[in-house]
Amino acid sequence: MKKIKYIFLFTFFLTCSHGLYSNAFGQARIALDNELLSIVRSVEALGMGGAYYSKSNNKYAAFYNPAGVARVKKNSIEYLPITLGVDSDALSSLNSVSNIIDAAGGDTSDPQVIDSSINSILDVFMGNFVTIGPISFFPAYTIKGLSIGLFSTTTLKAIAFNPAVTELQAVARSDNGLTATFGYNFLRNDALSFGVSFKALLRAQVDQTYTVFDLTDIIVNQKQIFGDIIDDLFENGLAFGAFASVGIIYDLPFLRSEIAPRIAVSLNDVGYLFRLNESNVDAINPSMNVALGISPSYYNTIKSDIMIDFTDLFFLNSNDTSILKRINIGAEVIFIDTYALRVGIHQGYPTAGAGLNFKYFSLNYAFYTEELGYEVGEYRDFRHIIEINFKL
Repeated sequence: MKKIKYIFLFTFFLTCSHGLYSNAFGQARIALDNELLSIVRSVEALGMGGAYYSKSNNKYAAFYNPAGVARVKKNSIEYLPITLGVDSDALSSLNSVSNIIDAAGGDTSDPQVIDSSINSILDVFMGNFVTIGPISFFPAYTIKGLSIGLFSTTTLKAIAFNPAVTELQAVARSDNGLTATFGYNFLRNDALSFGVSFKALLRAQVDQTYTVFDLTDIIVNQKQIFGDIIDDLFENGLAFGAFASVGIIYDLPFLRSEIAPRIAVSLNDVGYLFRLNESNVDAINPSMNVALGISPSYYNTIKSDIMIDFTDLFFLNSNDTSILKRINIGAEVIFIDTYALRVGIHQGYPTAGAGLNFKYFSLNYAFYTEELGYEVGEYRDFRHIIEINFKL
């Protein structure tokens, strides 16, 4: 009973990881996925529609605007920060999948029972977008002008098609490495902030396709699927890379005491990804980002940020050329430096978030929508993400 549950759950894990399309979409495999990818994402930023390039005054400066590290206000050592993401379809389908697994019983010797159960699991998601990820771990030491961290982030994606004989293509991508960010303030009243960050990483990516018959054969004959995946990974799924980002944030010389207006520019992820054994690992492309922001405050107990970003200015990170997909607008209100409420518009879709920030613990949540198609409104994916962080 336990063995069949583990195998079914593994199938579900692969299936849940990105999108299940009908046959017409499936023939184009994951090439239809035109999500604007990021190595590491801030939950705080996602709650504000992703608009963060004119702030990023924490460890996430390494992945947004390195100049933000020059504006860090509190030193921190974040030793156990975990981020977990999943989409709405995966959450709503868990009960159906559990019922299918229980109904299958413990018999792993009957191919017809196994085949029927796997087909039923795939049918639960057929035609829906499903995502698991990012799943991230990002401990860091951050002070004003400096942040050093280790990061590990994994995204799991799959696509199922051909209802007659269902095929499942699964792609898992994981980035693991270290980053160092340096920043400094210039001019009168530290109006100009400049920063640079460096990243070294190992990208691992697995791309496998299974038919329902393959999965049935794995269960009935007790094949070692994980061994095959590891072999495929080392044969054509590894790449090493080194990248640098540079950014500035400039406080505009008017209304500083009232709304603190500023502009920001960053050039991110300029570098090279060295693929081993001619692997099929996805590229990491550079991006130019520009942003505007203001920060009104009230009675010294209520602080706020309102920002608008235009990311990937030269359309290098996806096959599409949609301007709306690259515009993010967000706002945040913070009460007594502890309680935060966030709203925004990400790629034309509303976002919302909240946060708690205590001395040794912080918690952030965001709901947002990611556009997977070429244009806004084509293939939207509703997502939830939470960050739990223990710090000193």
